[in-house]
Order: sequence, then C-alpha cells, then structure tokens
Amino acid sequence: MKIPLEQIKLATNDFHDDFKIGRGGYGKVYKADLFHFDVQRYYKDNVYQRTTQAELLGYQRRKSKVAIKRLDRRYGQGTAEFLQEISVLSYFRHQNLVTLLGFCDEDQERILVYEYASNGSLDEYISSTDNTKNYPWAQHLQICLDAARGLEFLHNGDEWEWEQKLPKDYKKIIRMSKFPLANTSRKKDLYSLLSSGILLHNDKLLFSISINGVTNEMVSSKMFSFKDVKWRSISKSRFPKVAKISDNLNLNIRIQIKPQLLTPGIMYGAYLVFKFCNRRKVSTQPLYVNLKYKMAGETLHAYFAKWRPGGEWLMVELFQFLNTNETVNCDILLESFCHYYCGNWGIFVEGLEFNAMASVEEYKENNKPSDEKNVERLLKPESYMDLAEQMVIDHEEIFKRSENSIQNVSKEEIWHMLLNGILIDNGEKIFSLSKVNWKKCHMLRAKAVICDALNEKFYRIKHQTQLRSCRFEDAVEILCYHEFRIKCEVETRMLSSDTSYACFLVFQLSEKYHGLKYPVKARDLLPYRKQRTNIISFTTQSTMNLSNIKWIPEQREDGWMEVRVWEITSDMHNEESIPMDLKLISFEGKFSDLIISGIEFHPI
Repeated sequence: MKIPLEQIKLATNDFHDDFKIGRGGYGKVYKADLFHFDVQRYYKDNVYQRTTQAELLGYQRRKSKVAIKRLDRRYGQGTAEFLQEISVLSYFRHQNLVTLLGFCDEDQERILVYEYASNGSLDEYISSTDNTKNYPWAQHLQICLDAARGLEFLHNGDEWEWEQKLPKDYKKIIRMSKFPLANTSRKKDLYSLLSSGILLHNDKLLFSISINGVTNEMVSSKMFSFKDVKWRSISKSRFPKVAKISDNLNLNIRIQIKPQLLTPGIMYGAYLVFKFCNRRKVSTQPLYVNLKYKMAGETLHAYFAKWRPGGEWLMVELFQFLNTNETVNCDILLESFCHYYCGNWGIFVEGLEFNAMASVEEYKENNKPSDEKNVERLLKPESYMDLAEQMVIDHEEIFKRSENSIQNVSKEEIWHMLLNGILIDNGEKIFSLSKVNWKKCHMLRAKAVICDALNEKFYRIKHQTQLRSCRFEDAVEILCYHEFRIKCEVETRMLSSDTSYACFLVFQLSEKYHGLKYPVKARDLLPYRKQRTNIISFTTQSTMNLSNIKWIPEQREDGWMEVRVWEITSDMHNEESIPMDLKLISFEGKFSDLIISGIEFHPI
C-alpha cells in the first residue's frame, strides 16, 4: 500500500493549491489521479484468505481519482497515531467509512491516500442550503445515523457485528492458546488477532480467519514423523522450531494429521510450506520442484511451488478437498525433490497449511464443464442450400487451392466438406469451418512446421499407412530428445477477422512413450510477445498443481489428442502472415515416441 512520494508530488504538481480541495483533520487534502493499490480487487480475490500487510505488497495497481491527506506535524498527530490509522483502516472495512488506498512516510512526510468521495466533506454537504431544500430531513437524519455508525465501528466497534465475523466456537479456540483473551478483549480486537493468526496446541498449530470469517490452519512440522531431522529456530517462521532435512532426495517425511478447525462447506487446498537451505531468488513465477510423494496408495507428483507473500517460504499444493462434517484424514509420505532443479543442500519444513479456496457453490460454478466444443449449430435441411452457396462464394480462393472439384457436388455435401475439412495446397494444409460458430479453422502438416535443419537430428517420418486416422500423408515422430521447435508463417486470410485463435498441437503417444509425463515449457522465441513462456502437459495423469500448468491435452473426435501451445490475438491480423516460432522444452527427461500430425488453429 506504500506509494512513493515522487508519484504523489507528480500527481499534485508538488502539492499545488490548484489541487487542494479542503482541509481535513491534521492537514490539507488534495484531489488527484494516482496509481494505487487496488483494494476492492484485492478483497474480492482474497475473500477466503487472511490478510496481512506483507500480502498487500506487490499487488496489482490501478489509476483513479483519490483524496490525498498531507498531515501537518503542527496539528499534533504523531508517528503512533499515523501508524494506528494505517493499521486500523487496512484491516477493517465498513460501508460508512472511506477506504484507505495507500500511504507515504518518506522525507519526513506523512501522507494518507483515500478513496475519493465525490460529494465532498460531510459537514459541507449536510449544511448546504441547496441540499436542505432538495432533501427531506429524514434523509439528513439517515446520513447522520450512517456517519455515527461508521464512527462507532471505527472507534468502539459494534460488538454484535464483529462477533458475526468470528467463528462460532471462537471462545473455545481462544482458550487453546497460551494467552486466552476471549473474556477480556473486544470482538474487534479478537477479529484482528485471529486475522493475524494465533498459535494453539502448545505452539503446534497456527489458526487464522479470512476476511469473511472462513478459517485456515497450519500444522507445525513438529507433528510430522521423520527418519532423520534436526530442529532449528528461524526468525521468519511462525513456529518456534522448524525441521531441517539434509537430503532432498530422500525425505522420508510422514504426515498423519486431522485438521479439525476448518469451516464446513468450503474447498481447501493443503500446502507443504518449506524453504531451501541455500538462498533462492524470489520470483512471481512458479518454481519447478517435482515433489514426489505417496497418498492413498498412489504415487503423485507436485511439480510447482510458489513463493508465499514476503518471499521467505515456498508452498507446494499436495491435494484439495471439500471440508464436510466428516473428519479429513491426511496420510502422506513425502519422498523426494527433483535433484536437477532443487540440488541437495537440504530444506527447512515449516508445516502443512490448509487454505480456503472457495465455497462449494463457487467451486462448482468455476469448474462447470464447458460444452461449447461439443455443440454443433443445427440447420434445417433447406438451410444447407443457401448457406453452402454463400460459403462457396466466401471461400472461392480456398476451393481453388484444393485438388477436389466441387462442380458436381451437392450443396449439402459441400457444407459437410467444410465442416470436416478439405485438403489444400497439395496436401500441406486442411481448411475447415468451426462447428460451433462457422469461423475459419485450418491445420498445417507437421512435416512443414517441424522438419528443418535445426530439428533433423531428432525426428523421423511415419507414413499414413503406419498411423490411424491421419488426414495428411505422413506424420512426424519425435525421437529421444529434450526439445523441438515449431516454426511457420500463418496466413491471415485463413483466419476470420476480429477473432482470436489458439494453436493446438495434434499428437498421439505410442504405448512405449516415456519422458512425456513431466510438464513442458512452450517458449515463444519472438521478442515482441508479452507472454514468452507457458507451461503445458502432454498427459492427463493424476498430478497436483494443475493451476500452474496452463494447458492440458484433450481427446479429439478423430482419435488424436490436442493441446494448446500458442495463441493469436485479433490485433495481430494486420499483415498478410503472422510469424510463429515456438520451442517446446521438457522440464525433465526427453521426448520419445511422440507422434505429431500437425498444428491446428481454432477460434477462441
């Protein structure tokens, strides 16, 4: 939430009087357009997560009109009061309080940035003669009541209202801590305390609540079973002691716990919280770790870890579950991290964290299957004639590039040809129309986009007779190699205007494939592309952290598989062709027995 003084001076022309809109308590107030922390978006995105000052740092910003209060030390507000106002308004939100958007404490300045209230100050508004004439006294009274509620909330807190934000069994939970305060603290203070997190069960459990009262908990590694462990105190840990494991390749950590303080009816994620003994560069990008573990008799892989806010600890998702009234039994054996990416300098393990993800209703809505790909627009038989005739006119140049004549073909057959695809350019491409929206689609032969001097070491050609249901006369089989490249020029006339497209790699896996169970980096080699690297997968095996894998494969109607590897936005259609230069790189192992039919462009 901290805003640089330079930005505030720039927005107000160094606090020029032209930007001054009044004088508030302890100083002047200015109106300006300013980039600031997006409070509303943050609370919406993190409704199920507890909020701390560290989590606010680095969050996305937006520009809007703001009210900037420049505090004057002569009016008596000291450092303690300044920090108190930031703390209180950062934690607590109320419909009758102006939202705090940021602050600045550079060069002896103390500045608070608020949401801009377009109606001006309250005293001027209710004392205005015009407003008195236009609004009845009942409305003025309501304004005063709302203002009083805001002040009461801010200074004393509505005990009943704050109690609604607390867990129903909050008294029982507080009594589990070393410092039971349930009977002596105000409900607002208890809410603040629980939002920050408190240690329970002899410092072996960290309990907290999120903005709407949903509970989270983190179990200390003291509750795990280890074969070889040393205990260390780390200043940045929330527990007195954390486990140090010296061998990343032989963890032997058994986790058998039963979370009991979580909110029913909420989807939770279970995350191992750890850090490497050797320092790592903090990044917003996920870190590849390939944590191998066993759960419910199945060997699983959690491929990616992400940095927690503050950059001290990493967290890797192990599983998700719906918290019902039944007790969740967690039984996990952690085995190893990837040696190539993680080394073997050892790790510190803080614990296992259960974070709320969504309510049941939100989870079902977000994971509702999309039937769009399977919906074909229905036509009455008499409609084929007019539509097919129009399609022939619209795509006359495309039909000229096909070896098949359409002179003696019925309109209905032409329509089905367009939906199923026609070979053009001597069998190098397939042109078709989308069955969903009738927009242009096309597919390029693998040999034309993969086989060049840079790739010739690691592929071989498989003839159509060796393949099942291949539209082209051949396909490309990738041999044992850790990367391959796709390079071509995409004709813009083969794309529908004002439409974004996805490029799909169409492939098959032989029965003896290996090396493809790991995620793959799809790296765009074109320098002007904003998103240079995406993470994809060629298999749909049971793995965690699918949120970090952007695109996963799907089965096609023709028996092949397809996975999205690239995208074309509608603003890229200005030239005759669009260059594509993509390198696919395996995180681990090598591509082997991957058979590629081609790349296909679908509208999205």
